[in-house]
Amino acid sequence: MIDTKELENKLKEAMTIDGEINKRFYHSLGVAEKAIEINKQHNLGLDENKLYIAGLLHDAAKLYNKEELLEILKQDHDLDYLELKNNPQVLHSFAGKYVVKDIYKIDDEEILNAIYYHTTGRKQMTLMEQVIFVADFVEERTRLEPYFDSIRKALEISLDFATYKMLITTKEHLDKQNKKMFSLGLEAYDYYKELIEKNRLNNVVKSLEKAVVDNIKIYDMQELTPFYDYVIIASASSTRQAAAAINYVKDDEEKKGEIIKTPIYDTNSTWLLLDLKDIIIHVFVGDERDKYNLDNMYENYGIK
Repeated sequence: MIDTKELENKLKEAMTIDGEINKRFYHSLGVAEKAIEINKQHNLGLDENKLYIAGLLHDAAKLYNKEELLEILKQDHDLDYLELKNNPQVLHSFAGKYVVKDIYKIDDEEILNAIYYHTTGRKQMTLMEQVIFVADFVEERTRLEPYFDSIRKALEISLDFATYKMLITTKEHLDKQNKKMFSLGLEAYDYYKELIEKNRLNNVVKSLEKAVVDNIKIYDMQELTPFYDYVIIASASSTRQAAAAINYVKDDEEKKGEIIKTPIYDTNSTWLLLDLKDIIIHVFVGDERDKYNLDNMYENYGIK
């Protein structure tokens, strides 16, 4: 087992400038500690020694200047050098792998890859990569601004959801500055967006199924309208059953911290609607579904 105290002392020395310890050292300790916490929180079963080292050394190259980082990365033929030059904020992440290998004598690929991808992420990250990616954002030694709280709340739901929320946050921040997301990050965004959407849709369908509604159909509306992403349509034999389905969804969403508008209907309602912002749910009673025939309108967009 690698001596983490020895590594801490070596990193502390490297991050001490003119007798003053740089804030980045305390951030690194925070990431290492948070990584262990996430591992326990979600019962991931990762090697805590490796996880702590990856968190501790993830920013080992952070204090290097741009020219030094680019020089280190000349040995990396998997990255586009021009893209690197145009994205200086990610250089320390990739270069960190080589700094940690050469200076801190760590050759474990799990640790090195977690360091390598901790800023951009990538599609299909390993659990260790995801944990370091998220811990870097939510550690509580130096990340004190309310800005980080939304990711902490997402982490309470799942590691995948926190990963996706981080990628959304990064993309929106860059979009506001008219900057492109690094290619690996964009691939990660697309991958985790699809993953989370599938999980979310599955969870909504499971909520509807508690009321034993029939013929549940899902339609992808992202190319058709900017106002919502999906439409779900289901059938019920009575208003009572339709209302139960709608309320099961509402209750399950609110348990996750979502704020859901209360649906309005009465005992005579035959078309119940629930707006989840990104998902619109229609539950029809009896033959009302055939009467309005939304399925025919959306048939080219069906995914289930």
